[in-house]
Amino acid sequence: MKYDQKTLIGAGIVVILLVIAFVFSFKHKSVEAPLPMPSVSMDVPETPAKPIVHKKKVAVDMTEGLSYTEAFMKYGKGNFLQFDDNCQSHPVSLSVVNGSKLMLDNRSAKSEVITVGDNSYAMGPFSFKIIIASASSIPTTYTIDCKDAQNVSTLIVE
Repeated sequence: MKYDQKTLIGAGIVVILLVIAFVFSFKHKSVEAPLPMPSVSMDVPETPAKPIVHKKKVAVDMTEGLSYTEAFMKYGKGNFLQFDDNCQSHPVSLSVVNGSKLMLDNRSAKSEVITVGDNSYAMGPFSFKIIIASASSIPTTYTIDCKDAQNVSTLIVE
């Protein structure tokens, strides 16, 4: 089967336009991270979240088996608290519906202990935990501490 030169050029142009459209669509769907991501592998497996202290039922740990990228895509646009090298939280306040899952994200190269209300979570360097924010009465406001830094954020459960 022979094709003339005009048909081959036309098909080549269509293929090039499709590739450009594909690349362009992914370029504009990028997730805006609150802080720059470190130059490490983004497929850090989630470590099981185990509370150090569990005095009252404020948040329950969840392991979903998600990679960092999957978890960030799922929770990064709303139910997300990120902690930097200085244990500062971004955002500094978050409101969620009672029973919602949220992502605690340690972007520090050091291990940190994040405390939500009375529950503490040991977080490895560049790790994350998925927790359920719950309260017996709503609205309830919990303070969040990061290592020795007190009240770096508030979590409002409504």
